[in-house]
Amino acid sequence: MVGDKKKTLSFTPSLDEPSKDYIQLMFQNLDNLHRRLKNKKRHKVIKQVLSFIQQLEIYFSSPSPKTLPEIFYDRMQKVKDVLSRDNYLAFKQGFEIFRESLNEKTAQYKPLIGLLIDYITTHDLDPDNSLIGLNVAPRLVDEAGLFKQQSLNQLSSSRQHFEEMISREKLHQKIIEWSEADASIKDEVCNLANVIRRVTGIGFTKGEILLLRSNNKIIYTR
Repeated sequence: MVGDKKKTLSFTPSLDEPSKDYIQLMFQNLDNLHRRLKNKKRHKVIKQVLSFIQQLEIYFSSPSPKTLPEIFYDRMQKVKDVLSRDNYLAFKQGFEIFRESLNEKTAQYKPLIGLLIDYITTHDLDPDNSLIGLNVAPRLVDEAGLFKQQSLNQLSSSRQHFEEMISREKLHQKIIEWSEADASIKDEVCNLANVIRRVTGIGFTKGEILLLRSNNKIIYTR
């Protein structure tokens, strides 16, 4: 179950102040979506997703709408359960089917369904963001070898080092040094690559869950 079927959602052309249950009730439109897909009832899937999209559009027009990560997190809090794998896959497939079905009458929802597909695709792991901000178990920290990584306290020095290394003149000089080196320069290149990743975020994909050292603790983040 994604929502509570005992309640209904009032569908209005504008939403001045969303009710505290609006998000939970909005997700009721996607209840049993995986069963519709299993039974190949494509037209009903499109209808369910359309209702969800329409009400999400109304919600986004309210004075202080939440972001998609916050919306999915709020859904989890309201129903007191994380999104099951079956429901996650149903959401993803249902959104894609709806995008394929877009026509002149529903073309206005193209940006919104694109936003949803992008979110659900990049948040394959923990779409509800239930882990974000929580402490990582020490055993997992040890297994990940995080204690061998540079701490956040060293990030400023990493940035300074990166800025010095990445200037055009310095970069040219470093390339020449590498070309003239007799021994393997693999370790030095790897060290520089790690600095670049830490400072710029290059190498991480959108929505990926990371482990972050903060105030002597390791927490989940994105």
